[in-house]
Amino acid sequence: MTFQPHSWQVRAVEAYYALGGLFLGQPPGAGKTWVIAQCMAQEQRPLVVCPRSAMTQTRKYLEKFGIVAGYVTYSQISRDPDLLRRFRPTAIAVDEAHVLKNVKSSAWGRRIARHLHEDPACRVVYSTGSPMHRWLSDYAHGLDWALRSRSPAPRSQAGIERAAREAAANPEAWLATLRSTPGVYIDA
Repeated sequence: MTFQPHSWQVRAVEAYYALGGLFLGQPPGAGKTWVIAQCMAQEQRPLVVCPRSAMTQTRKYLEKFGIVAGYVTYSQISRDPDLLRRFRPTAIAVDEAHVLKNVKSSAWGRRIARHLHEDPACRVVYSTGSPMHRWLSDYAHGLDWALRSRSPAPRSQAGIERAAREAAANPEAWLATLRSTPGVYIDA
């Protein structure tokens, strides 16, 4: 039996190659890992980042699709400040990205942010299947990393906090904004 991707998955992969990044907020089992595999397939030096608890399963699934990539855990990035610089990824797939909600207080979050600032050509697939808190500040950096200048979230901390309050006050409007943003595939 052949795998038939959902139409959203096909559109997401097309968006990744057209836009250079992707933000996936889909529930578990929706097919995010297949999208990651398709996005990393053409990259010269893809790097997959995920929690240690998900590493074996994530690696096994991606290798099933023939993906040859570097695989690191968040804690490895935290312990090794030069890991990203040495690997020089052309693309980073950040799986289970909700782990990064406190990007400023975690070494791994700061190191990924620094690397993407130093290498703006590095593409990002920011993927989470777990519900995020209502606060935009939990994932604004993920929108920025994946979408860069196309992100619907402000870049300044004050702007993010203001937008987070507005999004919490009118979540339907914010969800509509996210859904209409090219490169965002979210099911809330």
